[in-house]
Amino acid sequence: MLSPEGFKTEEPLTTSHLTGVRAVFFDAVGTLLYPAAPVAITYRHAALRHGVSIEEATIRHRLRDAFVRQEQLDQVTGWRTSEAREVERWRHIVHDTLREVDRPEPCFAELWDWFRNPSAWKTHPETAVVLAELSARGLTLGMASNFDARLAEIVSAKSELQPLATRLVISSLVGWRK
Repeated sequence: MLSPEGFKTEEPLTTSHLTGVRAVFFDAVGTLLYPAAPVAITYRHAALRHGVSIEEATIRHRLRDAFVRQEQLDQVTGWRTSEAREVERWRHIVHDTLREVDRPEPCFAELWDWFRNPSAWKTHPETAVVLAELSARGLTLGMASNFDARLAEIVSAKSELQPLATRLVISSLVGWRK
C-alpha cells in the first residue's frame, strides 16, 4: 500500500497514523505524477524531429547539469518564481540540453507543449485508492508543486487526481518555490 507520505508500507493505514492531521497536500512530479516516458527519451525524440541525433546518456547528463544550474539561479533569487520565470527556466534547460538543435525555440515550444498534455504523465497506480481513503476520513486534500500553471490542466484531466483539483498550490502562481 502507498502511504499518504508516498512510502510503500505493508501495514494498513489506520486512524492512529493520522492523529491531529486535518489536511494532506501532495507534491506533483515524482510523488503522484511521473513522465509517461523517460524525459531523456522524450528530449531525444524531439531532437530527432528537429534534425539532430543525441545519445540518451548525453541528454540525461546535460539535463541534470542544466537543471542544477537553474536551481542555483533560483536559490540566488530567494526562490522567487513566476509563470515567466518557469518558461525561461525550462527554455534554458532545453537549450542547454539539446544545444545541437539549430533552431532551439521551436524544439523548446514542442517540449513545453508536450509536458502540458495529460497523456505525457502517468500517476502512481495506487493514487485513486489512497486519495479516496484519505477523503473518506474527512481530510482536506490538495497538491503543492513547483510546477507551473500547466499542472492545473493535467490534474483536471486525470480522474484519479480529481480530489486534489480544487486545492492546487502552484509555485509559479503564488510567486515562491516550495
